[in-house]
Amino acid sequence: MTSNSHKTYSSGKKKGDKCSPLVKKIVRIIHFSTFLVFIIGAYLEVRSIQEDQKWSIYLPLVLLLMVAMTIPSQICVGLNDKDGWLSVGGSVISLCSYIVIIVLTIKKKKEEDDKKQNT
Repeated sequence: MTSNSHKTYSSGKKKGDKCSPLVKKIVRIIHFSTFLVFIIGAYLEVRSIQEDQKWSIYLPLVLLLMVAMTIPSQICVGLNDKDGWLSVGGSVISLCSYIVIIVLTIKKKKEEDDKKQNT
């Protein structure tokens, strides 16, 4: 007995799959580029620690970018499986959290810089 859910059409698209092969290819490229974003971000964060920078935004910024870059693939999953939307929702919550962390970090750094200038 075979399952129709794995049947592939001539377009390369599987039955029930709502993301085209082109969209999947683009999503795959975006997803793999998150590795590059992580490497660059990790380097910048390590450098800021070595330079004793107290209020670095590199880590939350990299995490924000990485989460944002995985959302397209999560949407493809969500289009095929309603439980995939839980992952999208979790990512949106993460994005909002990282934005708040970045804003607070920038604000705190500015306050500290202002305090140094006034003394």
